[in-house]
Amino acid sequence: MKSYNLLEDIYYSKEYSSLYIHEGESVFEFHYQENKELFYNMAIKKPINKIGSVDVNDGYYDLETAYGYGGYYSTSDNPAFLSRAIDAYKKKCLNENIIAEFIRFHPYNKFPFKYSNLLDFVVADRDVVVIDLSISKSERWSKYNEATRRKIRKGSSALLFEESIDINRFIDLYQSTMRKNKAEEFYYFPYHYFENLLSLKNVKLFAVKSDDHIVHMSIFFFCKNIVHYHLGANDNNYLHLNANSYVFDSVCDYAKDNYITPMYFNLGGGRSNANEDSLLAFKSGFSDIRKKYFIAGNVYDPSVYFKYTKIYDQLYPEYTSNKYFLKYRMSAYE
Repeated sequence: MKSYNLLEDIYYSKEYSSLYIHEGESVFEFHYQENKELFYNMAIKKPINKIGSVDVNDGYYDLETAYGYGGYYSTSDNPAFLSRAIDAYKKKCLNENIIAEFIRFHPYNKFPFKYSNLLDFVVADRDVVVIDLSISKSERWSKYNEATRRKIRKGSSALLFEESIDINRFIDLYQSTMRKNKAEEFYYFPYHYFENLLSLKNVKLFAVKSDDHIVHMSIFFFCKNIVHYHLGANDNNYLHLNANSYVFDSVCDYAKDNYITPMYFNLGGGRSNANEDSLLAFKSGFSDIRKKYFIAGNVYDPSVYFKYTKIYDQLYPEYTSNKYFLKYRMSAYE
């Protein structure tokens, strides 16, 4: 796996993680450095106030990577350094009453591949699809499957791609798309989330128009080496125009024309981890390059962690066999 300085990626910025802070929460940031060797992590620190229907006020917290990606990142392959860094990290967690952490690893982070022994659990949750931006447009086009090329040709004759600042129109389309997809409540972000997100450096909102009517809008992150697709939405009355295909191809051209260094375009994965997921199939029409998206976790205070898990199991014995990490945060219906 090619290495990148992920600290230059938006997912490792405090400004991005801060978008997901709710009342009582804070950004947890950790640096450990010896000479040129660095270990770093950022997560959201969340108070544990409830287990199922039971209130708890013990003053404990857990950590969770912000929506998207992140995870332990190190510039070093030195096992002794990493051992010292993890020890220091765990000590900080215990000093702050943090009992455990759920991690969403960046697809270009080598840590879960190389150092799974430093994680209590790690799972390759799903594939994400990546377009190679280092090749020419004709080479990139040849990687698309025939259905994707056909949709882009059709869109090119009827659609216009442009930058936009119309947050209200995006929110209208986005919420409609979430309702259509029966998305969980978490994905209904408030207006201030989008306003703050779009104020961040190299975050772009694009619109696709048909006869001056916006039929699709989406948000992308233009990082130093990687472009990320973040969120998108369609006018359901214009799905036949295949704006999704058109916008991905247009963003490839935009990145090549406006940024010097992006090498890859991360389209993300499917809505689920199923191999036959329809969204994954759609994205795979652009490229056969895939990266693994890992989820992982560590327990820092086993006595409290398993105490809370036991309380949950006693409240909901029908879920005792469920091995979900941070299980005590589940509702009774998940």
